[in-house]
Amino acid sequence: MSGKAKAFLAVLILAAAGAAAAYYFTVLWPGPPEQKGAPEKEKIRWEVERAKLKKEIVDLQDEIALHREEIVPGERLEEVFGKDAADLARADTVRTCQGMDRQILTFFSYLDRQPYIRQAGLEAGAYAQYLRIVDALSRNPPLILEETKDNYSLVRNVAHFFRVLGKENVLLIRRTLAEEPEILEPLAALFYDWTVSADRCKEGIQGRASPETLYEYTAFFLNTLAGRSYLLRRDARVRTLTTYYCILTLDLANRKTLNRYGVDIRPFIDSTIQDIRNMRGLLFAKHYLDTLEELKREYALR
Repeated sequence: MSGKAKAFLAVLILAAAGAAAAYYFTVLWPGPPEQKGAPEKEKIRWEVERAKLKKEIVDLQDEIALHREEIVPGERLEEVFGKDAADLARADTVRTCQGMDRQILTFFSYLDRQPYIRQAGLEAGAYAQYLRIVDALSRNPPLILEETKDNYSLVRNVAHFFRVLGKENVLLIRRTLAEEPEILEPLAALFYDWTVSADRCKEGIQGRASPETLYEYTAFFLNTLAGRSYLLRRDARVRTLTTYYCILTLDLANRKTLNRYGVDIRPFIDSTIQDIRNMRGLLFAKHYLDTLEELKREYALR
């Protein structure tokens, strides 16, 4: 039996045990023994113990749900990212430059085969369209400090993506996210690692946004009315993942002294930890929490 299979079996056993205990203590347990003349304080002690056990069971079930190892099937990862896509089942893998390039190109080839992409009529294919999108966003960053100087600036910022990319591109991106929910987290991890690897991957395919561009959009999402309202209109998983990778980008900007708007990372770390703890269904939840807790400790010392 593989390590993943053993881990999955252990989670099933723990979950079954927790469910059985919860059912007994909340449904079948008859309560404290009725003893003739038992002191009232003994009955109270039993009730306190029962309430404590119920809470511990609920906490255990929440912990199991948060840390269980959900896995995207290997066949699915191979279909989307190629034969060497096994590393995408983990969020903490150190990827090679060549491997990331292959996975990125394989992903775009996969998109070109999908009906919803073919319906869009992309003449040069999904990868060429992606390059145009990155170029347009890089050349036309959103407003950060000037957003609220007048109503016109705020409206332009709210409509930033429609204005810069056009309605067709925005709808196509949304359609892609909606059609590929199970690979969203491996895809986000791959694109983030690939994008921020420019210093060590000097050669390879094009399409990485610059650190300055990444920072501008991080500041937009975290620190402007338009950016925050944009995220609030997205579903919880997309919003949480976007905020998580914005935090990582902001940390890099701090390390490279690129945080020219002085965005404070600390409140976003705290709020995102709570969001992830309250969310179910994230594949890499434990990795996200471990990373954010480490950042929280680092920034507490500064």
